[in-house]
Formats: sequence, C-alpha cells, structure tokens
Amino acid sequence: GDHAIFGLPQGYTASTLGWGYYEFGDVYDQLGLTSHFKTITDYFCTFFKQMTGKTPTVYLTDYRIERAARMLLMTDTPVSQIAYASGFNDLSYFIKTFKTRMGTTPRLYRKTTVEEGA
Repeated sequence: GDHAIFGLPQGYTASTLGWGYYEFGDVYDQLGLTSHFKTITDYFCTFFKQMTGKTPTVYLTDYRIERAARMLLMTDTPVSQIAYASGFNDLSYFIKTFKTRMGTTPRLYRKTTVEEGA
C-alpha cells in the first residue's frame, strides 16, 4: 500500500515519532510544555532528515506528487480530484508544485506520458 518506507529499525522509530507528535502535539500546548515540544520536534526533524535525506515537509510533498503522478497515469480521474486525493486542498498550489517537481503540468504529464506509451 501507500506508506513511507525507511531503513530499519530507524525507520520505525521515525514514523512512530512522527505519529506521536501529530497525535499529541496539542497536549503539550495544553500542559504548558510548548518549549519541550519544540525541542522534541527539532530533534525529530533532524533525525528524519538523517534517515531519509529530506525534511518531513519535502518528503511528504514528494510522496504526494509521486502518488498524484501514478493516479494521473492509471486512472481517468479529473486532475482536481487527484489533487485532493493526494492531500492538496488548493488546486492552484497542486498544479504549481507538480510543475516544479515534474517539469510539466498534471494535464500535460498525463497526455504526454500516455502518448509515449509509459
């Protein structure tokens, strides 16, 4: 399925830390431990980059664009629906990001890649 793959066992640690911060970050704020949370988050981001070579934000964006590219080639789903299904809530931002990463717009990517027989 669609999931992050990291080297083991560090990868499990990175993904587990990420999930924990996502789920419980607001609790740190409620308990007045925001500075502690920032320290942990900074450590996690450093650790994540060491394990993947990318920041969490870049990794997630790359993953979403790769997922969208696969959907463009494997389905006839409209670009707007693929954008939302890939985690982009703004179609303009999706198209801009896709073009930056892939060198072409989603529609042209679908058209030219299918025509080339990929």
